[in-house]
Amino acid sequence: KFETPLWFGKASDVREGYEKEAYAADLDFKRKSQEQLRDYNDLQSKIENAYARLKLAKTLEESQKAKSEEERKRHARGRTTFFQVLTFEQDYLTSELNRIRTESELSGLLTQLQQYREE
Repeated sequence: KFETPLWFGKASDVREGYEKEAYAADLDFKRKSQEQLRDYNDLQSKIENAYARLKLAKTLEESQKAKSEEERKRHARGRTTFFQVLTFEQDYLTSELNRIRTESELSGLLTQLQQYREE
C-alpha cells in the first residue's frame, strides 16, 4: 500500500525556495565582502595620496616661510613695499592652512583605517 501526502509538490517547492534563498544569501555575502575589500583598498590609496600631499604641503610651507622672512628683511632695508611683505605673509599663511587641512584629512583617514582593523 502506497501513501503520499497531498502537499508533496508544495513541500518540494518550499525546499527549492529555501535552497535559492541560501544561494542568494551566499552571493550577497560574497558581494559585500568584495565591496569591503574594494573600500579598504580605496582607503589605503587615499592614505598614500594624503601622505604625499602632506609632504608637498610641508615643503611648500617651508618655502613660503623662507620667502616671507626674506621679504621682511628686504623691507627692513627699504628694498620693497609693505604690500609685498603682506602678500608674502598671506601666501605663507595660506600654505600653513593647506598643511593643517591635509593633516586633518589624513587623521580622519587613519581613523577610518583603525575602524577597519577593529572589525
